[in-house]
Amino acid sequence: MESYGSKLSLSTRTLKIYKLLLVLGILEILSAGRSVFASDLPITAPKSIYHNGRYTYLVDDAIAQNLPDKFWEETLSDKNKAYVFYRRGLYGSEHPNVALYYGYRHLMHGSDLPWFIRINLKDACRKSDHVLDIINLAEDPRFQSLITNERVAFRSSKDFLDKCYGGKVTPTEGGHGAISFDGTQAMFNKDTDCSNAVKNYIEIYDIKIVRDNFYRASWIIRDPQCIESIHGVPENMLALMANLPNFWMHKPVEDVEADDYFVEPEGLSRFVMLTTALNRAKHGPSLLLIDKILEQSKRSDIDTPAFGNRWLRSSVTTVIAAFKRCGLKNGNLELYNKRSALYLDTLLKAARSSDAQFLESTQEFIKDMNSVCVEAG
Repeated sequence: MESYGSKLSLSTRTLKIYKLLLVLGILEILSAGRSVFASDLPITAPKSIYHNGRYTYLVDDAIAQNLPDKFWEETLSDKNKAYVFYRRGLYGSEHPNVALYYGYRHLMHGSDLPWFIRINLKDACRKSDHVLDIINLAEDPRFQSLITNERVAFRSSKDFLDKCYGGKVTPTEGGHGAISFDGTQAMFNKDTDCSNAVKNYIEIYDIKIVRDNFYRASWIIRDPQCIESIHGVPENMLALMANLPNFWMHKPVEDVEADDYFVEPEGLSRFVMLTTALNRAKHGPSLLLIDKILEQSKRSDIDTPAFGNRWLRSSVTTVIAAFKRCGLKNGNLELYNKRSALYLDTLLKAARSSDAQFLESTQEFIKDMNSVCVEAG
């Protein structure tokens, strides 16, 4: 692509032609199929997003450093009718707590333990010219040029808003602007002028990352090549639990309302993930890391009468104390791992019953952890 300075050296006749094309709004640079309009919109994808789901699958993804080709083929396919086309891809949130439910539900169904991975994105994919926020799409000069010059059924960006958004963006319960899941989104689910305009934009400008139009702290990866790295083996999980701000808090992100994310009951999945990570880490964590997790968990504001006040804080304290007694002091980590593996297996067998059953199994495990390795200590 030519620099701005090199254009100044062109002939006067050529400059006049460029000016004319700019006025018409149809100048496009053929290299890489990019528009002359460099997107100056303040839309930039975060460096990292978090995907919640099943332990078995996500640990494999972390080891492979990407998701299987079959996943990408199926999720991006036009046959995938579960999501409107611009929401197809790998979904992730700005904080794992935003979508803890999506891991916890596998525990409820008895299919697997809850887990999450951190996905680091390549900087090239995070640039605003590769990112789509459909709520602000009509403000993008590139899109304005596209709908005007492609001679689609829109006279202007306002015309696009009127026909495709009902003239306005619908506020969500949490107060954030969003396109609702009712009639407005239906305009994009069908082969309409609205959907065709957005599809053309995604294809022409090589959109790689999409900001979710409803849950605003979430993003969709459309290009597997955008993944720089994935952290999600048990050793990674322990480091994240120690260093991720607000992991042990009820509200993970300050500007996200409670209605904007799905949480799991009483912090249970966070406790289960900690127990799983301690049980399955191939390389034992350092005492410094364990103590940092303990320090972070003591700040937790999750207090629920159903599980008992300070349930999460006291339970994490008990499990970490047992882990330190058995493994770090007495060299009997095998005993701890045997007891914690039995607890995790019991949870999966207790699935499809009730949260009360999970609580009962957890309380029994905590009672066991209070006494394990005490005699040897």
